Amino acid sequence: MQIKWNNKPQKQTRELTYIKESSQLWMKKLLKRINSLCIDFNFTLCKKRPEQERRKISLYWKEMSSIRQQKKDLRPIYNSNDLLNLITEMRNPNLKADCGSDHSLPALLQLRLKWLSFVDVKNRFATFLDAIINKEQAENVFEVLDSQEVKGALEICKTGCPPGNRGSLWKLAVGLDEQRNNQNYYQYMKDLYLEYEMMIDSIIEEDIAGTVTNDDQYFVFEEFIYQILLPFTRDPHTIFEFIQILR
Repeated sequence: MQIKWNNKPQKQTRELTYIKESSQLWMKKLLKRINSLCIDFNFTLCKKRPEQERRKISLYWKEMSSIRQQKKDLRPIYNSNDLLNLITEMRNPNLKADCGSDHSLPALLQLRLKWLSFVDVKNRFATFLDAIINKEQAENVFEVLDSQEVKGALEICKTGCPPGNRGSLWKLAVGLDEQRNNQNYYQYMKDLYLEYEMMIDSIIEEDIAGTVTNDDQYFVFEEFIYQILLPFTRDPHTIFEFIQILR
């Protein structure tokens, strides 16, 4: 198969425009379905929570699944087939393939992406497969944590971390710092969640309940996912990125 590239100037400077347009189309479709739900079933996009409900959520913050109220009229705003159709319908306007009149590639996904072969992946991560945590490595872990050596933490993470020190090592390796301002920022978003109820909250809760709780590997993290996803829907940076996509 011979690949030819279209060298039009307007396409060269905006190579990923078609991906952004697909994202905009997807977001607008979701917004339209959310608005339809609100109109059909008289749901409110955003409203202030009653004081009693606010106190109850705050009291059961680490057990959110036990107080989750399912809305019987709430239906999913998308399914896996919708997302699959969006991806499979993407076409790169810069790419032309001589494999038929419709210029389609002989595959389900029409985006030509480069990735490593199975052999390359296996060779690259061979050290992960052979890693054995022994007494000497455990001693190295404590030395690295005491000295706060980032390079040492990276090397240990490459070969596997002891379960008891996994969080501390990865925080050191990726440069996470539990500063007071970060904790305050999370508390700020949590307070916004406690104060205001949004329509999107119910959709996220239904999504978590329908996927995480039915997965053998993730159901134990259900409460943590609630505590992370729900407050971050109030993050101004997330809202700003969402608005930028729609523009």
